[in-house]
Amino acid sequence: MTLSAIKSRRGGGRAFRAALVSGAASLPLCVSAAFAQQGAPADEIVVTGSRISRGALDAPQPLQQFSGEDVINSGEANLIDFLADIPALQGSVVPEDTTGAGLGDGGLSLLNLRNLGVDRTLVLVNGRRHVGASPGTAAVDVDSIPRLLIKNVDVVTGASSAVYGSDAVSGVVNFVLDEEFDGVELDVAGASINQGLEDFNYRFSGLIGKNLLDDRLNVYLSAEYEEGDEVLERDLSPFLNDALLFNVDVDPAGNPVDGVTDNILLAGNLTSISRPTGGILTLAHDIRQNGITDGINIPFVSCAPASLTSGNCFIIDPGFSFQFAPGGASVLPNFGTFRDPTGTLRTIVQNGSGDVLSSFRDSRLPENDALRFQAGASFKLTPNIKAFVEGKYVRENVLDSFQPAFFDVQLLPIAAGAPAPGLTALTAFAIGNVNPFLPANVQAAILGNTRTTFASTAVNAAPTGTVADPRAQIRVFTTDFGGRPPDLQRETLRFVGGFKGDAEKALFFNNFNWEIGYTYGEVKDRNDEIGTIDVERLQNAVDAVTDTAGLVNGVAGQTVCRVQLLAAQGVAGFDPTDPNIAGCIPGSLFGQGGLTPTIPYVLTSIGRTNENRQHDVLAFASGELFDLWGAGPIGVAFGGEYRRESAQGTVEFQDTDPRVLFANTGSDFAKRDFDVTEGFFEAAIPLLSDLPMIKKLEAGGAVRVSDYSTIGTVTTWNANGLWEINDSLKLRGTYGTAVRAPNLDELFAPASQTFIQINDPCSQPIINATADPVIQANRIANCALLGVPASYVDPNPGTSNPGNNAGNPFLLEERSRSYTASLIWTPRQIENFSLVVDFFNIRIQDAIAAAGIQSVVNLCVDGNVPNTPFCNTFSRDPGTFEITDFIQGAVNFSSIETRGIDFAARYSFDLASGWWAKDGAIPGSLTFNARGTYLLRRNDFANIVDPTDATELDGNLVGGTNYPRVRFLFTTAWEYKNLRLSHDLDFQTSTEINESNAFLVNTDSGLEPFSETGRFAQHDLTAVYTINDNFTVRAGVVNLFDKEPPVQVGFVDDFDLFGRRYFIGAGASF
Repeated sequence: MTLSAIKSRRGGGRAFRAALVSGAASLPLCVSAAFAQQGAPADEIVVTGSRISRGALDAPQPLQQFSGEDVINSGEANLIDFLADIPALQGSVVPEDTTGAGLGDGGLSLLNLRNLGVDRTLVLVNGRRHVGASPGTAAVDVDSIPRLLIKNVDVVTGASSAVYGSDAVSGVVNFVLDEEFDGVELDVAGASINQGLEDFNYRFSGLIGKNLLDDRLNVYLSAEYEEGDEVLERDLSPFLNDALLFNVDVDPAGNPVDGVTDNILLAGNLTSISRPTGGILTLAHDIRQNGITDGINIPFVSCAPASLTSGNCFIIDPGFSFQFAPGGASVLPNFGTFRDPTGTLRTIVQNGSGDVLSSFRDSRLPENDALRFQAGASFKLTPNIKAFVEGKYVRENVLDSFQPAFFDVQLLPIAAGAPAPGLTALTAFAIGNVNPFLPANVQAAILGNTRTTFASTAVNAAPTGTVADPRAQIRVFTTDFGGRPPDLQRETLRFVGGFKGDAEKALFFNNFNWEIGYTYGEVKDRNDEIGTIDVERLQNAVDAVTDTAGLVNGVAGQTVCRVQLLAAQGVAGFDPTDPNIAGCIPGSLFGQGGLTPTIPYVLTSIGRTNENRQHDVLAFASGELFDLWGAGPIGVAFGGEYRRESAQGTVEFQDTDPRVLFANTGSDFAKRDFDVTEGFFEAAIPLLSDLPMIKKLEAGGAVRVSDYSTIGTVTTWNANGLWEINDSLKLRGTYGTAVRAPNLDELFAPASQTFIQINDPCSQPIINATADPVIQANRIANCALLGVPASYVDPNPGTSNPGNNAGNPFLLEERSRSYTASLIWTPRQIENFSLVVDFFNIRIQDAIAAAGIQSVVNLCVDGNVPNTPFCNTFSRDPGTFEITDFIQGAVNFSSIETRGIDFAARYSFDLASGWWAKDGAIPGSLTFNARGTYLLRRNDFANIVDPTDATELDGNLVGGTNYPRVRFLFTTAWEYKNLRLSHDLDFQTSTEINESNAFLVNTDSGLEPFSETGRFAQHDLTAVYTINDNFTVRAGVVNLFDKEPPVQVGFVDDFDLFGRRYFIGAGASF
């Protein structure tokens, strides 16, 4: 499953914000390279965004750096929880986003830079690729990276494909690890992860390293164990009241303002009668239209007796419905003091029967435990050549809860000696309307049911008669079988080995550096679904009959399965030795406990294994060439890279019987792979130096040519410039291109069947109804070119067409252009003050997005000529011309644009030196630290029919993803001797949920108070005390004032969902 959309669903109050501090717990948080370097020598190193050695202040692209100490002292249990609170990364996928997400995705931590998607954010470790953890993708699970080894986390915005290759569309996040650690470091942390001090997370980490053989050899070993409790959605304080908005007044068209409030908010004692515990059975009946009035709007619903699966016949209503108590006795449902008044189903009631809305809510944070190891060594073969090797192994177990399986089961008249109809859907089937488990009064009501008919859709139409209709439907959760907890085990293995060296002079180069290395990575996960329902066996079990003659077991009057009786009667197609028949155990859908006896027969287990593999060979060199005009030597870097990625997935059954299972495992993913060979070159050219207003002026650029086995050859490039005006002020800018090659899941995901109703644009009635004359003429001409006769009429216009959701092997690369402009100000006049402002603009074209088959079929024939790529996605019967098959998947049609401003500022001073201290010294120092993003524009162009149609996301909450105009984290830290106290303010501006202009048209909508999220501010406190040079302790509180998200927001995790909670930790180093 592609995860570009998973976090698009969500963002900032973290799954485990166990201790959101700003990282100001021990050292000031490095919000940019300027802060890290202020007052320190600018050592020549390789910084993220370039392979040319240079000072961090001279990085060619906007660069934010965060130290490993920031991460540890933040108190966050997960690395992702620290990173996802960085405004630029606020859209990242955190563990609570992955419960119920997709196979193999449970517990993943994936970075999403600029909210452009995890597939467009390249994650590196020491500048090298890392194998993806989500099946078939390149998305890296960053919580597999050893915490104590992290020296820095570098976040670079902008096109970086010319330096690093595919996926660096929004930018790069590079984890710089300590590869030569010498000493011992231990750390332990514990925290509550939900208010109430009932759910906790614990982590134990250790790192040991040693220099040997006169410092020629270094070896190290890192180990970490982490364990976290499960947090259920029903245990989250913001949702215990189950508050919901209800539409209580539907206004006639053209008259939206009538003085009656259209929508109200209700909270407390809300329940659902849709599938109450024990099930709810409804007799077949029609519903007459009541008309659009102030208060309710119930549309006309016709129950067609010939329609086997029509849900229209079984709307839950008083006088037609029965619930079932444990043991099977019937009770009448209580529709409460309020019932959702609008629409057809209206299953939410207040102060009535049914289940509270949170009864079957899933995990919000999965139960997990993880064991992480990494070991490495480096050996100086000569003073200038070093061999290095490292290996990593991570094992993680993740368990989360799903709601029980659910079914709509119809009770129909079935003739003696006849079988029940086959499955109508995975969650729907039929059984006989005479059943020995039915209470006598319900049985009589079904058999004697008379349905009043209404032929007219007119308001309050008079009945046209009555008709006997002995049908019913029961809607039920199979609570007797328990939930559907997917048990996931994920293993990550990574190996890196190679050589690196340096020389003061080599050929034409000074300060020459080189490296060649090989990286191998694999991620294997196994998903086991214990207690998977065999749907056909469930139908057999609950379709019970009375064996009056004792043909099955020799006992007259015994309750048996219908299929067993048919086999005993010798009905063709029913073999009494078939395990599906011989082993059938009859059970009841009516009331809790009735299905328990069927568990050995109905339940099975199923598993799925997924595997990603990566091979990468990288070789590069950098150095300095001649200084032509006295501005400084030209820096260059060049190299090549070869990478091969593969993925596969296999479904494993408990037995080899063909089964129809209520499962999430999907189909086998046959092994697929791609490879890419690349060459790259980069240069940094000093132009001027040491002149008035020009301390340094430098231009640079990079180019990369990549040859993919899937998409062919692509070229990316960038250009950059740096103007250092003086010691206090610098300007820099970049412009470049990037690509993202489609991942293996997008290209080759296995087909899974689906059914979609298609309005065929080549059908004569559809053509005649086409309003646009140009499109109408194009359809006539193009359909003829495709061989469809002008007289063609779709023979089944109201039915669903069978097809498949699948990957698209014809996908091309996504392309982007971006530019950035930065100001870095470190004024001498204001000591210990820094300001960095980075402007970014990114536009992605040919973005890969899902396209509905209806739009694709239309686009096949709506243009001047047939659109071959779209026409190839479906097929027609050569005789009838009806659409008989289609493949629905992703295509290159979307585009995205975003631009904004990152800002970072820091100021620190000694309290004893200020004017306020004139009457006496105030101890300690104070540091103010801020980082944030101002989102100027975010548009998504995802309308395949009209590519110019933009969805404006900036300042809005759309599709579960929040796009605040401004989000910042402001830290105030006081430090005195060995004690440091810090306060974090995590702030975001209000975002729109409903279009505010609509309230100018409909002033009594009632939604205006819920049209925005409101400003959200969360406060966190942290204390760190250094006992001595070897020991440190820390503690803190997250969400100090127990701030809850607005009720209208729901589960969007840009807002803290878990309430006030606490953490403690301790560290030791030797």
